[in-house]
Amino acid sequence: MTYAARMTGESERLRQARKAAGFATAADAAARFGWNYPTYAGHENGQRGLKTDVAKAYAKAFRVESSWLLFGTGPSEPALTMHAMAPPPGLAGLAARLEEDGE
Repeated sequence: MTYAARMTGESERLRQARKAAGFATAADAAARFGWNYPTYAGHENGQRGLKTDVAKAYAKAFRVESSWLLFGTGPSEPALTMHAMAPPPGLAGLAARLEEDGE
């Protein structure tokens, strides 16, 4: 696979993951996670390639596997990943308190 083809696949999968995670725009996702918008937008529109550490951060945020973002292998649906089984950041404590209160 050529570098250009790989970048196109990465950017398309990143866009799919963002939309599946419920973010209508790249700006919404960047703002929510504190990412630099021009950098994130460059990754999503294919102008910048993804490094492994960055792909892992995006994968965790969007609850997909980093191998899927980078190479198109592994589970692609957020519900099929281990990340999706954990509550979103900030809600784990709330869920525990609700269980303690019997709600």
